[in-house]
Amino acid sequence: MLAEGRTSEVITLVASLVRQLEQLASRRHKSSEAVSSAQMVLLMTELAKAQNEQERAEALALADAELRRDADVDATLAAREQQKRDKSEKQRKRPPRRPFPEQLRRIDNPILVPPEQRACSCCGKPRKHIGFETTETLELLPPELVVRRDRREKL
Repeated sequence: MLAEGRTSEVITLVASLVRQLEQLASRRHKSSEAVSSAQMVLLMTELAKAQNEQERAEALALADAELRRDADVDATLAAREQQKRDKSEKQRKRPPRRPFPEQLRRIDNPILVPPEQRACSCCGKPRKHIGFETTETLELLPPELVVRRDRREKL
């Protein structure tokens, strides 16, 4: 993009070129390749609009930068992003739970589905037993440590 001073120089140069083209067009006969003065005026108008839009955009960017600096928005956003990264790293570094040692005695604690929930919700027939969902919990009984396995029946 052109600087502010350069843009005005370009506009004045184009204006002088338009005048020269008009003088040449008046001296020579009209041809299909000639540029009309209306087209050149349109070009000048568009260049002026572009300069105004560029100046507005630069002023807005400058004001935005000043507001961000004064409000310390960028530092706040950077701190939030860093907190998110730290939190996600902590969650990812959590080691997987290891199983309890095999030498500990296991006590089964079956948890059966109540009779009123055994019927199929669609047809009403009793559902078949397909296995258990097992969760192990370490419990301290007075004389020894045992692993209690809760086995929830699945139908």
